[in-house]
Amino acid sequence: SGKHHWLAFGKRLKGSITIDDGCACAVLDKGASILPAGIIDVDGAFGPGDTISIYHDGKEIGRGLINYGIEDMKAIKGHNTNDIAQILGINTTYDEAIHRNNLVLLH
Repeated sequence: SGKHHWLAFGKRLKGSITIDDGCACAVLDKGASILPAGIIDVDGAFGPGDTISIYHDGKEIGRGLINYGIEDMKAIKGHNTNDIAQILGINTTYDEAIHRNNLVLLH
């Protein structure tokens, strides 16, 4: 679709996340969103709504619009969704770091 093409090629990349094997399997095989629990590393200078690269095993597997800024992602990576509000000290949060509707796979 036009949105996926725009995500993949039309937006300037502001950073990246690296996901673990379980998250990669859920995203690639089941069409899942990316949750903070599956993120093992973050890099760059991004804010909420910026486009970032998604890496697994050293390869870029996708691109997407991130729901959190870099500092928040550093704090919540690897944590369960239920813990995000407490970690960040806010009342409402996104469950997903990147929602499936804002994610395009590159293959």
